[in-house]
Formats: sequence, C-alpha cells, structure tokens
Amino acid sequence: MINRRAKLAFPASVCLSFSAAPAMAYPTDLPATQASERVTLATLRGNWSFSTDYYRSGLCQMSGNLHVFEQTKPDLAACVLTAVEVCGGERSVVEQSCEMSFIDGQVKIVSTIEQFIERKPSSLGYLPDNFLLDEVNADEMSGELESAVSSNAVFRRQEGGIS
Repeated sequence: MINRRAKLAFPASVCLSFSAAPAMAYPTDLPATQASERVTLATLRGNWSFSTDYYRSGLCQMSGNLHVFEQTKPDLAACVLTAVEVCGGERSVVEQSCEMSFIDGQVKIVSTIEQFIERKPSSLGYLPDNFLLDEVNADEMSGELESAVSSNAVFRRQEGGIS
C-alpha cells in the first residue's frame, strides 16, 4: 500500500521534470557575442551595403557601399567606402579609402576621404565616415557612424558573398 505522502510526491516530480525542459539553451539561441567569435577579417571580405538612421533632426541619411579586401596586417584589412549623404534636396557622394580592424568582436572602420564624386553646397568641412560596429556576423554588422554626426548604422552583405 502506497502512503499518502508518496502519492503526492510522484505527480510533483513528474511536473518538475517536464517544466525544466523548456529552460534548456539550444545552439540556435546563441547570444550575438558568441556568434561573432566565429567571424574573422577573412569572413568579412567582399561587398557590403549600408545605411544609417536619419540624423540632423530627420533631414539627413547616409547610405553606400563598402568593399573589404585582403588583410594587410594580422589585425587590419584594406577597404573602400563610398558614402552617399542626402540632406533635404542636397546630395554628396564621397569615395573614401579605409582600414578595417576586428578586435574583441567589434569592427572599427577608419576612413580617409579620397575624392568627392558629387558635392552638395553645404558639404564644406565634410569629415571622413568612421564606424564602430559591435554586432557582427558574416552577413550583417551594426553599430554607430562616428563622423561629424553620430547615427545607428547597419551593413548587410550584398549578393555574391565573399569575393
């Protein structure tokens, strides 16, 4: 004969064993920081497009393309950035050389202006477009534009992947 305490304990232990299953972490639930550990400068080579959020009271936005080349040093890769800034009815298109570093899960892009392909009248004093990207994987990078202004920025891999 089963005593009353044993009758109550069995159903409680069954419920507890089933309730623990959903709390398990599955490989697809990896945090972004763990996913970025598998990314290297070599996996970031190729063509990317980017855009920023609107800035300057919603009047301006930047978009463009980034091409990442082979590594020049163990922690640096050469790149070319073409930025298109639209502010109201004015537009600037700026070709920039850049260096990309990937350290501790963050990508830093430091640019140098090479030439203005188009120059809006108010672009006097245009600063190089630098980025600090802290969410990084092989198909998307996001973070912050750090230039004359700051704005959120997202880079997405263009079709064709690594070149």
